[in-house]
Amino acid sequence: MKNKNKYLLITIILVFTLLTVMVINLNANSKEYIIGDTDSSTIQDESIADDAEKENYEQEENSKVTVFVSGEVLNQRVVELEKGKRLIDAVEICGGLTEKADLNAVNLALVLEEEGHYIIPAIGDTNVVNATNLNQMNSSSNLVNINSADIELLKTLPGVGDVLGQRILDKREELGKFTSIDQLNDVSGIGDKKFSDIKDKVTID
Repeated sequence: MKNKNKYLLITIILVFTLLTVMVINLNANSKEYIIGDTDSSTIQDESIADDAEKENYEQEENSKVTVFVSGEVLNQRVVELEKGKRLIDAVEICGGLTEKADLNAVNLALVLEEEGHYIIPAIGDTNVVNATNLNQMNSSSNLVNINSADIELLKTLPGVGDVLGQRILDKREELGKFTSIDQLNDVSGIGDKKFSDIKDKVTID
């Protein structure tokens, strides 16, 4: 009888020990799974955050323009502003206008363009084009450079309006660039008379 009880006690102890080991292993596996899952989630979150930060940086860079303001401003300098800002905003960053600035010869409401050079003319200065990009004009002769002028500058030519100005831009895009002023004759709407009126007022680079 004693031996039977002894064997029963040993069996109970073995079963209890086995169950304890199984429970410990299950808990360990459960914890390991949770930790692994958390690490994966963390890495994924960090990757998403990095992508979002990169996208925000690119959007921020693309939403700005850099221009040079010179002439009659207190501090001639290169400034960086958000797209859609106007010349008056750039002038304010440059410290404002000098007493010599000719407000009647400059349009402070101009929307700034990337890499633009805006010149604030002095009173009586007739050689400076109204705050246009220097790359669009031959500074020595004030000729309109048809290879870099925008539509607003093209419209300063005799008989050139929105429609004809756009046709000139389209032809330039088609050619890559004008290699001769005579190529303006290929623009629809420019006949002999109109070409004669503008040929001495344009140049190419």
